[in-house]
Amino acid sequence: MQRDDTRAITQSTTPRPSGCSARLGSVMLIGWVFVAGCHGAGGTGDPRTRHLSGTAEPREEWRFRVPEDSSEFDRFAEPISDEFALIEVSDAQSWQRLISALRLVHVPDQLDFTRGRVVGVVASVGAPVSSDWPISIEHIRLRAGIGSLTARVADGLYNPVRTAPFGVLAYFPGLKRLSVVRINHRVFYLGL
Repeated sequence: MQRDDTRAITQSTTPRPSGCSARLGSVMLIGWVFVAGCHGAGGTGDPRTRHLSGTAEPREEWRFRVPEDSSEFDRFAEPISDEFALIEVSDAQSWQRLISALRLVHVPDQLDFTRGRVVGVVASVGAPVSSDWPISIEHIRLRAGIGSLTARVADGLYNPVRTAPFGVLAYFPGLKRLSVVRINHRVFYLGL
């Protein structure tokens, strides 16, 4: 086995910085460590969401288009901006009404609402040029039943026409309520 002496020689003959440049380097290193500590692994730096941890991805998503004639659906959708609305379902009776209002098929009739909730995002973003579904739920960060939902609008071109909004639903065990919704670069803080 040969030893690589080139590296050892290079390290031993490299001149060490001294004086002002050494102090400046030390200050920069300490500053970098401080900033990295403030925004540590997965931290947002936002005191309202710093306590959240434990990321969960949806096991299954249910996609839908909002029917034009569904006044029952409006009871479930809470607008959070001009383009987006939030859905939260916390009991079996409401889940059945939502399934009926959206005319959903291929969704479970029974979910355990004593241990979790269904959440969804509705996007009024126009008509996508591609065949990609425009909205998805990426994950939820959860701690003590309080969640921070991250959703994403697909990149691409959208025709600016008025069309039925696109939506997505997912069930998250352990969720009691949402405090934050992130959709791409936008952040919505819900009643804390």
